[in-house]
Amino acid sequence: MHGTTGINYQLKVNGVNSGAAKPGTGSALTWGSNSGIGVYTIIGTDATTSCTVSMTGSAVINTLPAAFSISGGATISAGNPGLTISLSGSEIGVNYQLILNGANSGAVVQVQQVP
Repeated sequence: MHGTTGINYQLKVNGVNSGAAKPGTGSALTWGSNSGIGVYTIIGTDATTSCTVSMTGSAVINTLPAAFSISGGATISAGNPGLTISLSGSEIGVNYQLILNGANSGAVVQVQQVP
């Protein structure tokens, strides 16, 4: 986001101020690394008139999926049809992707609640 001179920009998380407002400089503004769960928005306030406006858009940080253990594997040799890789658990609404040497391997597995 580019801040306009004379406007102060306040980062809000779930509607509550987060840190101090930043003055617009005409250059890009950043608020560093944020990892708290919630909806992030920015309010601009004119330093002279105190008029405010909400900036368009928002950023949402949700909870991270739980970490599970991976097991399985074997040495692949001629005549071996492959190997089984298992995950010790899963969460509904989370997609899982097997990665082999830094590249996606196979299809994404979507875990959905059964009606």
